[in-house]
Amino acid sequence: MQIEMHEEVFASIVRRIASCGRGETGGILIGCYSDDLSTAEVLLASGPGPLSVSKSSFFTRKAFGIQAELDKEFESGKYYLGEWHCHPGADSTPSSQDVRQMKSISKSVSYSCPEPVLMVFGKSDPYVFNTVAVVIDDEIIIFEKDLKHGCNIAD
Repeated sequence: MQIEMHEEVFASIVRRIASCGRGETGGILIGCYSDDLSTAEVLLASGPGPLSVSKSSFFTRKAFGIQAELDKEFESGKYYLGEWHCHPGADSTPSSQDVRQMKSISKSVSYSCPEPVLMVFGKSDPYVFNTVAVVIDDEIIIFEKDLKHGCNIAD
């Protein structure tokens, strides 16, 4: 499995992290899949949405305000690919709660995303992050990559 993200999408995430003050922030990843479904291409990253909760050590994204954007992108052939958020400090390791959430999303009929992508950024150094993809049999694949050397992410 490969994940590709355009430089401008990555830059928008880094700007959101820098502007969120002391709290965590996040949003959804929108994009498309290659014809053979081996590559997820991240084309957009939303902000947190107006009802999301951002505290110093946690972030809870709410769908309100983001669903309309997702519906608009769906009409142009783009799909919900997963989630992104930052953790305090430099730690970008997905928490057990992050893993549970991705497993839940992978099984949810309303998300219709059996292999959601999660990008976790360390707030103090958002260039280093982990990516988690949940595969159908509940196996978690973690990619550790450094985006200072490019925006293609592969295992």
